[in-house]
Amino acid sequence: WFAFFEQLSKFIVVGFLNTAIDFGMLNLLSATTGITSGIVLGGVNVPGFSVAIANSFFWNKFWPHWLRGFFTAWQTIKKHKPNMIWISHVLPMGYIALLMRVFTRMPYVVFTHGMDVSISQELRWKHWWAGYILRQATFVVANSQFTSQIVQTYGVLADKIYVLYPSGQLFKDVDKVSKSSNGALIKKLQDKKII
Repeated sequence: WFAFFEQLSKFIVVGFLNTAIDFGMLNLLSATTGITSGIVLGGVNVPGFSVAIANSFFWNKFWPHWLRGFFTAWQTIKKHKPNMIWISHVLPMGYIALLMRVFTRMPYVVFTHGMDVSISQELRWKHWWAGYILRQATFVVANSQFTSQIVQTYGVLADKIYVLYPSGQLFKDVDKVSKSSNGALIKKLQDKKII
């Protein structure tokens, strides 16, 4: 159902925008030129039609494809009622986590692996969103000190960043691990229901 409603909402939004652009430009050009009828009116409609086609192309190319993930996350949260959300990529998964936080007040944690925060620096709008998502996170887990330093360039405070080197031993022996440098992180996550 999610795919159907995502597609339907896309068609409705893009179709409404195209119709508004086409009619709006036709009425504006008709009022400006004084042409309101006849075969010449078809020529007056060409600019509005052309802009509506460009609008369709833009929205079909740049429609946020992560919306399906948002609806899936919403259903999962309703069903399982976790205490926290973990995401593995700042963008686009961060959009989903941020919206979940807004709508459900559910805290989220961002796991960064270096490439996700580096790529986000390439475009100004992505850099802004990545920084906002990282700063709003309960905490950020970086896979290295270097990644931690990159995360700090987004304005995230160092005490909100945990460095957790890749390993499969995160929860295996909690007592032993809790004495390590990651102990505070392990204790925060122990006995939490997480998606």
